[in-house]
Amino acid sequence: MSARRTVLYTVLAVMGAPLAGTAQLTIVTARDAEDNVTAVELISLRAKADIQADLEKATRALAGAEADILLCRSELQRCQADVDIQRSRIDITKTELKLARSQRREADRESLEQRKRVQDAERELLEKVEDAVRARLKYSEEVLEWAQAAVTAHQLELELVEKNEELTAFAERGSGEQVPDWLGEGLDDLRGRVLTAMRTAAEKEMRVARERRSYVGAQLQVLDAQRKLTERLVNPA
Repeated sequence: MSARRTVLYTVLAVMGAPLAGTAQLTIVTARDAEDNVTAVELISLRAKADIQADLEKATRALAGAEADILLCRSELQRCQADVDIQRSRIDITKTELKLARSQRREADRESLEQRKRVQDAERELLEKVEDAVRARLKYSEEVLEWAQAAVTAHQLELELVEKNEELTAFAERGSGEQVPDWLGEGLDDLRGRVLTAMRTAAEKEMRVARERRSYVGAQLQVLDAQRKLTERLVNPA
C-alpha cells in the first residue's frame, strides 16, 4: 500500500459523518518515506440524505421544465395568432381611415383615429405578451438543461459517497489486503467526473439566471404596455 493511500484512508475514515446540510472540506497532503510532498487533495463529501434531497429537487425541476416547455410552445402559437388578428384589424381601420380622409368626413376621421390609437396599444400589449412567453420558453429550456446536468452531478456525487464508504470500511477491517482498483485509483477518477459534472451544472445554472432575468424584464414590459392601453382607453384622444 502506498504512502499516499495510507494517508487518504485515514482522512476518509474521519470524514465518514459530515455535518448535515454541509460538505466538510479536508486538505489531504500525502508524503513519501522521506517526507516529501507527493500529492495534495481537496476532499469534500456531503451526507447522502442531502445529496438525495438535491437529486429529487433537480428531478422535479426537470419534469416541471419539460411540462412548461410544452405549455409555452402552445401559448406562443396562440399569441402569434392573436397578434396577426390584431394587425388585420388595424389594417381594416387604416383602410377606413384613408377613405374617411379622402371623403372629408371629419367626424368619422376623428373616431377612426381614436380607434386606431387604441388598437395600436392593444397590438403592442399582445406583442409584449408574445415576447414574454418566448422569454419564458427560453428560460424553461435553460432550466431543463441545468436540471439534466444537476441530476447527473448528484448521481455521481452519491456514487462517490457510497464508494468512499466502501473504501473506509475496507480500511477499517485492517486485513492488509490489496485495495481493488475500483476502490483505489478508480475513486480518484470518479471524483474527477463528479467535479466535472458539478462545473457543467454550475455553468448551466448561470445561463438559467440570465434567462430568468430576461423573462422578468419581459414581464415588466407587459405591465408597461398594459398601462399604456389603459391610458388610451381612458383618454383615446
